[in-house]
Amino acid sequence: ELIAILFAPAPQRYAAVFPSRSPYRGLHAFQEADADLFFGRDAEIGRLIEAVHAKGVVALLGASGMGKSSLIYAGVLPRLRREAEWRMISFRPGDNPFAAASAECIRLLEPNAPEIEKIQQASTLAERLRAGTTRLLDVLQGIAAKYVPARVLLILDQFEELYTLCRDDEARRLFLESLLSVAQPSRFSAACLLTMRADFLGKALSYPAFADLAQDRSIWLGAMGRNELRDMIEKPARAYGVMFEERLTERILDAVGHHPGNLPLLEFALTEMWQQQADLSANQ
Repeated sequence: ELIAILFAPAPQRYAAVFPSRSPYRGLHAFQEADADLFFGRDAEIGRLIEAVHAKGVVALLGASGMGKSSLIYAGVLPRLRREAEWRMISFRPGDNPFAAASAECIRLLEPNAPEIEKIQQASTLAERLRAGTTRLLDVLQGIAAKYVPARVLLILDQFEELYTLCRDDEARRLFLESLLSVAQPSRFSAACLLTMRADFLGKALSYPAFADLAQDRSIWLGAMGRNELRDMIEKPARAYGVMFEERLTERILDAVGHHPGNLPLLEFALTEMWQQQADLSANQ
C-alpha cells in the first residue's frame, strides 16, 4: 500500500508555492546538519548520551536499515555539542582501520600542516598504533589536551566493515585491542561510540576481551513505535510549514507496519511524495 500511496495522483493541496527543498533524506543517512529535521528517537538519544558519559565506550547495535548512523550524527552529536566542548573524530574502519583512524586524528592534531605532511604523519601514526608503541587512548587524550577544555569522541560508524572489508586478521585483532585502551578508566576525557549491524555481533564476540566489554556497553536499537514514526513523518514537514492531509499519516503508518527494514523505504517514499507536490506546485 505504501507504493500505491506514493504513486497516487498528488492532490492540489497548496495554491501557494510549495517548498522545493525536501525535509526528508530519501535513502541517505541524516547528518549533523540535518539535526533540526531528525525526529522520533528522543529516548534513544538520551540513553546514548548517558552511556557515553558513564561508560566511555558504547556500541549501538541494530538490524540493517534501523537508522543507526542517522541517530548518531543527527541525534547524538548535536546534543553533545550543546552540552560541552567536544571534538569529534568520525570514520569507518574500511580495509585499513589504523589508517582510517590515523588520518582523522592527524587532521585534529595538525590542522594547519600541509596535506602532504598530514599524509606522512598519518602513515607513521598508523604504523605506531599497529605496533603498539602508541596507544589510541594517548592519541585521543593528546587531542583533548590540544583543545582544552574539549573532550574527544571517537565515532566508528559501520563497525562491521572491520569484518567485511578488512582482510587482515592480525590488523583486526590489534585494532580491537587498541579500542580496549579507550575503555580503560581515564576520567573519560576520551570516549568511543560505534555502530554495528547486529548480525555481525557474533564475529565481534569471538574476541574474548571485546566480548567482555560488549556485555555491559551495548545499546540495542529497536524499531520505532507508531507515535515515533508519526513524529518522523509529520514533524519535518511541519518545520517547513506543511501539514499532511487528514488520515494520510495513518494510511502511511498502516502500510509501513512494524518491519524494521521498512524505515529506509518510508523515508524514500516521503521524499518522493514531497517532490510530487513540489512539482505540482511549480506547474500551477
